[in-house]
Amino acid sequence: MKNMVKRGWKAIGCLMLIMALVLTGNFSLIPGKGGNSNVMVAKAATVTGRVPLWCYMKSGAGRTYTYTSSSLRTRTGYIEPRDYCKILNLYSNGAVRISYPTSRGYRIAYAAASSFLGNINFSTVTRTLGARLTAYRRSTGSSTIGTVYASDQVNIICNANGRTQVIYPCSGGYKVGWVAGNYGIGSNPRGCIDVVSSSGAGRVRVAGWAFDPDSTGTASQVHVYVGGPAGSGAPGWAITCNHYRPDVNNVYRCGNNHGYDVTFSSGRTGNQTVYFYAINIGGGQNVYLGCRSVNLGGTYNNSNSSSGVRVSLNVPSYKQYNYPNTYIGTKTIKAIGCTLTSCAMAYSYNTRTNTTPDKMKYKLRFSNNDLYWSSLANVGLSYTGSYNCRINNSIMQTIYNKLRTGRPVVIGGRSYSGGTHWVLIKGYNGNSSTAFNSNYFTINDPNSSSRTTLAQFLNAYPTILRLVY
Repeated sequence: MKNMVKRGWKAIGCLMLIMALVLTGNFSLIPGKGGNSNVMVAKAATVTGRVPLWCYMKSGAGRTYTYTSSSLRTRTGYIEPRDYCKILNLYSNGAVRISYPTSRGYRIAYAAASSFLGNINFSTVTRTLGARLTAYRRSTGSSTIGTVYASDQVNIICNANGRTQVIYPCSGGYKVGWVAGNYGIGSNPRGCIDVVSSSGAGRVRVAGWAFDPDSTGTASQVHVYVGGPAGSGAPGWAITCNHYRPDVNNVYRCGNNHGYDVTFSSGRTGNQTVYFYAINIGGGQNVYLGCRSVNLGGTYNNSNSSSGVRVSLNVPSYKQYNYPNTYIGTKTIKAIGCTLTSCAMAYSYNTRTNTTPDKMKYKLRFSNNDLYWSSLANVGLSYTGSYNCRINNSIMQTIYNKLRTGRPVVIGGRSYSGGTHWVLIKGYNGNSSTAFNSNYFTINDPNSSSRTTLAQFLNAYPTILRLVY
């Protein structure tokens, strides 16, 4: 009996040690290799030392599902909007480890940080607000969560509905609340150029999106100059970004109405370069989004297979073999992650971020090892139907047109033996006197440093599956 008691106390001691590690946020249990075991691994908090965080879900979040691991794949329960929760850790992939109330007491699981925080990429720099302010549970409503004092060092998360979400200190940790007023975050605006085209002499169509994290409830402006950059004397236009773009909101949680799609008469003809600038609101500064070339003599026509203007997009190069221990389902990115890695390169270029494949997998949905193509809409990407044919002029025309508008193209191919592979097309080196040729398209191959042209890829994978852009 004494030995049994001794063994029992040892077991309790081990359990208490494990729970201490878990509750301090230094370790967490996540699925091991192939999802067949649990492995204790270190996790780094997004906001070092600012845990635990007491909070409620943000306005409009509704019921939020919880998961067995930070990968947010296997559901284990849900959190109601009324639940007062404690975030134990915040992870760089957009997940939180959270303690929440159930009918049997508090339970620890994982959830999406975006259900609680209006901006999961908030600055770790702290500041004081200079006044005693009531902290509300959400951006709307009168229910409170505490008080922010004038001397409290706070993190500014986001602005919404005339309030600012902050992390502020309290007894035993920190709280997430909303205070009245729009306190500047100091972030620069974000934006993307999707389309630059011409429908007639002098006419320019531009489309894309932009928003300022400091004021996501306000429609930002993009300034466009035709024929030269800002300050050069080239004519310019101020464009309001208030078009419906739910795909942007799916990625940045900034609201649905931050797109632009405008056609105007530039007063210029011939080959012109169009320059784009996202205009800052609040703290921060204006951001140069880039430039695109366009022929304003009329609609660009490539029916004779002339390649036209050369295109080279500065797309980051990621390699799937650099992720031998990061799993998608039961297999690693190194083994099957060519599609994911290629999409990560496209997304990083489109959003001007460094979203590596291990981060990108959390933005998409998978069924075991297979990508749900519909989830590409979550990151602003579209895909064609299945081609199942050899490369032809029509496909190369589609690729070239997307490159001309500043969109890299992901292409999939199938080998003679049935294997598949995906790469990213980033440029075209032909000129106005050459017909379309796969030798002139340049690629980033996620599994090769020596394969640099589309022709080299097609030699190994001749049957085209589909395009993503």
